[in-house]
Amino acid sequence: MNLSIASKFQRLAFCLGLFAFAAMTRLPQAQAQFDTADASASATPTLHVVILIDTSEPKRKADRLIDMQTNLNLMNSVEDAMEGELKVNKLIIKDADWSGDSVIRDCKALDVKPNDAVYFFYNGHGFRTASMDADGDTFPAMCLEKDADGSDGNLKLSNVYKVLKAKNPRLLLVIADTCNSFAPDSWTPATRGTFRKQWCKELFVNSRGSYIASGSQPGEYTWTNFTTGSYYTNQLVGNIKRVLSANEYNEANDGWDAILKKSCETIRFTSGETQTPQYKNNPSSNN
Repeated sequence: MNLSIASKFQRLAFCLGLFAFAAMTRLPQAQAQFDTADASASATPTLHVVILIDTSEPKRKADRLIDMQTNLNLMNSVEDAMEGELKVNKLIIKDADWSGDSVIRDCKALDVKPNDAVYFFYNGHGFRTASMDADGDTFPAMCLEKDADGSDGNLKLSNVYKVLKAKNPRLLLVIADTCNSFAPDSWTPATRGTFRKQWCKELFVNSRGSYIASGSQPGEYTWTNFTTGSYYTNQLVGNIKRVLSANEYNEANDGWDAILKKSCETIRFTSGETQTPQYKNNPSSNN
């Protein structure tokens, strides 16, 4: 009887030993999974900068390159101010890649993580059609080269917004400094400053949202200066730089909504012409 009880205890001890051994061998794997998840959550966020610039027109190449450099200077300063806590991935689309197909392809190819931000900027000719009005789309179409199959390469700004919003970035900014005047439906057409790291972080790391903007309202032209660049670009980038260089930051007054709203102030010219930029905060991507 005593031998039988001892035998049962021995078998029980053996089973407990096997269980403990199995648990010990599984621990490193569980720890590795935890470490991987933790590393993913704390990964350095990326700011994806996509600049689409029309350099094909000799008379407009100089001022558009100025606008491109103005944006690049802004992002370079943000990257410097963040001291390695924000990666900036720059993509410039121009020259041979100037078509609707290539723009959509490059935007879809962006490797956007949930904590990343995307800044898309277009400078070139733009237009709108009556059918766009009927669809309720107040933002312009971009004049691009024909696609590889010879089809119309023009691309609506709202289509770029849809493609990029589908990637679910933490922050999305889609901006076009271009005309928004009517055409037939069949028509085919700054210095780096001292930025505060904490404000760069507020705008490009902590901010969330989806915005779409353009340099003019339906029916308007977008104007430029051949020496200083486009008026809307300078107004927009100037407002961003003002926030990043300020002594204080307040979300209501200095966040993206406030920046884009202030950048929509009407631009008036001595000729009597006016240009009123527009933007929307998180519009539906179904338009």
